Amino acid sequence: MENNDINYKLDEVDDISKTHLYDEINLYRATVYTNFILNFILYKPPYNLPNELVLDNTGFYYVYDADKTLVNGESINLSIGVKGTFMVLRALNGNKTLQINLSDTLTEINNYSLDYKCLDTPYGFKLSDVINNLGTDLNDIKINFKDGDGQGDANLSLIQTGFSVKDDGEKTVTFNFTIENNGSEVARKVLFKDILPNSVSLNLAGIYINSVYPNSRDVKLNSKSLFVRVPDISVGESVTLTIVCRLNDESCNEFNVGVISYVSKVVPDGTGAQASNITIKQIVSNSKEIQ
Repeated sequence: MENNDINYKLDEVDDISKTHLYDEINLYRATVYTNFILNFILYKPPYNLPNELVLDNTGFYYVYDADKTLVNGESINLSIGVKGTFMVLRALNGNKTLQINLSDTLTEINNYSLDYKCLDTPYGFKLSDVINNLGTDLNDIKINFKDGDGQGDANLSLIQTGFSVKDDGEKTVTFNFTIENNGSEVARKVLFKDILPNSVSLNLAGIYINSVYPNSRDVKLNSKSLFVRVPDISVGESVTLTIVCRLNDESCNEFNVGVISYVSKVVPDGTGAQASNITIKQIVSNSKEIQ
């Protein structure tokens, strides 16, 4: 079944038949594209914080190959449903790994629960965040990693420092995050996230990467959730991400934590771009109290 055959069929059937045809199309796409393997590694923070990955199913419905889905090397049934979230992975007492073989489908989810849609964590990412950062959909990821050779492996560290300054009666809080690549491969698709404390306000003009304003398309602020796409980080290179906020109240005593997700390794497969094996690492920074 080619794409033009799909479009032709959709134009010529009624709504009931379309439902069955969508099922046929989704089965076809799953058969063709479900050999795209993502390997997540959630590293246990060296302090009493979790590292979490919310396996949400909002947006487009994902299908997966259960035989190739493993958590810490053991098979697991994710029980993917259409309401939004189907599992939360948490690394607390040790590292957590997830190998999952995903494919997106033509089925768009519009009826998911608001509770699922709003579920988030300051200690990690949602699966949809990571997928959106990799490409517009799973079948576009191949264009980003066609040059990967699978030999090296990036390894990033994330250290947070913070300080506050009172100027003209207004208190400013600055968070500095140093990201350093101590591995043997370029770190690609680096995504930073920070759910800012309630007591601070952020102006997008207060974000810097190595003292330079990032491109506006690489920064997203949704209420208190800040996402920043960081440029590729070469071996031995370090990047400083600075976030300048205004303190709303004189007394704060809250904590701030940042987290990054990045592609550390790509093992290509000569049989097709979608057969590539991608390793995605996720780490949490140290916490910093606002005083």
